[in-house]
Order: sequence, then structure tokens, then C-alpha cells
Amino acid sequence: ERLLLTESETADGEVLSIEARFGVDSVFTIDLQRRGASTSFRALQAGEAVIGMSSRPVKNEEVASLSQTYGVDMRDRASEHVGGLDGLAVIVHRDNPLLSASLDVIARSFAGEVTNWEEVGGAPGQINIHAPDEQSGTFDTFDSLVLKPRGKSISPRAVRYAQKARVKEAVDTDRNAIGFASLTQATEEGSEREKALAINLECGLVTSPDPFSVKSETYPLARRLFLYTLGE
Repeated sequence: ERLLLTESETADGEVLSIEARFGVDSVFTIDLQRRGASTSFRALQAGEAVIGMSSRPVKNEEVASLSQTYGVDMRDRASEHVGGLDGLAVIVHRDNPLLSASLDVIARSFAGEVTNWEEVGGAPGQINIHAPDEQSGTFDTFDSLVLKPRGKSISPRAVRYAQKARVKEAVDTDRNAIGFASLTQATEEGSEREKALAINLECGLVTSPDPFSVKSETYPLARRLFLYTLGE
């Protein structure tokens, strides 16, 4: 007999269960849930997860809560593990003539202060904003790197999504849309209908989201991806 792995997935694609069986005996089961970084820390707190995946660093309040419950420092090397690097890509429809923008322009656009593409060098048309919801580590990273440093908040007009893939789907079908996604998502197969904007730096250079700029962390929206454990 040999070890047999079987997979089952929920209809929304947010939970994947992998069961290993040896003959009729179940050896182990792995449940993978992708419902936003914040849910990882809540699951660790509740004892429902062994590993918490996060696309943002652990927050101070999460550190305090987990330390009180388990006596561990979530920022210690035994708890915080960098699993990889990724970047956030600001995405627009392929037919949008805009190729690059500064972080200030991007922040003002997502805050709703710039409402027409013509104001930032694009073709006339209302800027339609799409973004992940508050549970998303992707949103938290964008908020901390783009909006908060400039005293901005995302516009109440923004359409928010629990499933991050839907941001890309919205941009795919709307010539006036703007959104953001992980670079991995933005460059995956089937992403021909949108494009990632390059970032105009204050020094005058323009940097594009690509593997080199992310690995060297010279791209201003590069981020680290984490695996968190309770001191293990």
C-alpha cells in the first residue's frame, strides 16, 4: 500500500482540505484557509491554527494578545518566519493609456480626491475604485505603505471584496477601474486584460513591479510574506 493524498475544496475556493491516508487509515489532514491575514492571528489565538500565513507583519495588539495567552513573542525568530517576497501592483485596464503614477497620485486616487483619469494624464473618465476588504493583509499593506503615510483613507465609494481575485475581475471588465493586487496575482495566467502601473519615485526614477525590484526591495510596494507559529 502507498500513501494517498486527496484534496477537497469549498465552493468559494477559500478552504482547501488535504487528507493523507494509508490504506483505510487517515494519517493526517491539513486545512488551508485563505480568508485574510487577520483571520490567521485570530485562529492562532483560538488554538484553531498551527501556522498562520500573513501578507503583513503581525500588529502590536496581536503581539500583546498572543503573548498574554501563550507567553510567546510573535516577533521572535522562533515565531516569525519570512517565507518569501512579493509586491503590490496597482492595476488598471489594459486600454488605460496611463503607464505610471507617483504614490501621491495613487493615494489621492484611492482616497477619492482625484475622480477623473484626465486629472492624472489618462483619458477622460470617472475613476472607479476596487479594493480588498479590511480583513485582507493586502489591503493592510497598501493602507500602511500608501494611504496612511499621506494622511489618507480609502474612499467610501470604493467597491470592497472579501475575495481578492474579484478585484482583478472588476479591473478586467472596466476601462475606468483601478485596483491593487499582489504581483503574483497581477502577472498570473489570464491577466492580459489589465496592467500594473510603474511607480514614479521622488528622485525622478520610474520603477516597475518585477521580480528583481521586489527581491532587491527597491520597488516601494515590495512586501515580505510571513508564516507565524507559536514559538515553534
